[in-house]
Amino acid sequence: MLPRNLRAQWLLFGVATLVLLLGGALAQISSAPLSREITLSPGETLSFRAFRVFPDAVSISLRFNREPWAPRPELGSYASRFGPDYIEFESPGERLSLRISGASASATLVALPASSSSADDVNRHLISAQAQQRPNRFQRPTAGLDVVTLPAGASMLTVTVLEVGPKLLGERVRVVLLPPLEFKFRRSDWYGALWWFLFWPVLVAPLLMYAAALTWWSARIRRLRRVNEA
Repeated sequence: MLPRNLRAQWLLFGVATLVLLLGGALAQISSAPLSREITLSPGETLSFRAFRVFPDAVSISLRFNREPWAPRPELGSYASRFGPDYIEFESPGERLSLRISGASASATLVALPASSSSADDVNRHLISAQAQQRPNRFQRPTAGLDVVTLPAGASMLTVTVLEVGPKLLGERVRVVLLPPLEFKFRRSDWYGALWWFLFWPVLVAPLLMYAAALTWWSARIRRLRRVNEA
């Protein structure tokens, strides 16, 4: 039998390994977006089955396709000017509103102008309709406005198209349910501890070194015992 202090070290290694495996798995789940296609036509509906480790406020974007780098002025532009409690866009884009319904709450969201893009797609983030003061002007910050919260565990989220501007009517887009945890941010302090596990490949290295040292130490003790017994 190994000495008590060495057995304690192996136990510590086992606990650290379990924590890393569990934390890494939960971080991967919490950083994965979900997406579904929908047709932009009033009354169209889709549902997400989402899993959250901790409660999380719903955050959604719409992803529009485009020809490589082709302009899509109907999606608007994020060029804007700010006031003390508002943001005003020069080109808000075609109006678009959706209803988001969870297990215990629902909210109407409207699309902001295009805020990010790649060669083949353009994204419009959704915000509470309560924040919209005029077609091109929105309240900021948005704390205290309607929000749908996903509870911890598995739950369903339903998205229904309410209004669509004529230039977008009938278009197929992807509704993206954004994750609560990403490399650059986390939406709540609940996910603060999990953020570190996004770096699990880096954390594996010292754990492997620890295991190698324990293996060498254990083997050395066994050899010394065999020599003494001989």
